[in-house]
Amino acid sequence: MSSEAENPPCYMHADRPSTGKLYMKLRGQDDDTAGWYDFCDECLRTDNGSERTPPEPVPEDRLIRSVDLRTDHDSLLSASIRADGALELYGSDVGPFVRSLWGSDEYEYWWRVRKEYKDTVLLWLIKERFASETDFQAWLKEHDIPSSFGSWVSFS
Repeated sequence: MSSEAENPPCYMHADRPSTGKLYMKLRGQDDDTAGWYDFCDECLRTDNGSERTPPEPVPEDRLIRSVDLRTDHDSLLSASIRADGALELYGSDVGPFVRSLWGSDEYEYWWRVRKEYKDTVLLWLIKERFASETDFQAWLKEHDIPSSFGSWVSFS
């Protein structure tokens, strides 16, 4: 079997065999362009020549598993990642207003999104929240969330 059959050509350099894949969506194209593309060694290296590698695992003490969205003397709303990986939005209301609606002083409620759909929620929130990559970068910095940036440009 030839190496050409084993390794399809690089997406950017058709004369070179691919040695790896990157997932990308072509800018300005419809969602059908999103997918894994084959690239050669040169394309799989960053501008400084180092290999593209996944980011280091985040230390457990840096991860947020729960956040309060609203707290006051009569109401609580929080979001958390449950032990089973599901996303949960949990709320609790207490007091006279709750009694007037429900006949009880306390009302609790929750929405759960299975872990299989958590990434879908994340991507929709990013799409609806950020107008540009610089907005996203500023938000990550504001919240002290480690990230890495990569880029590529074609010179004709």
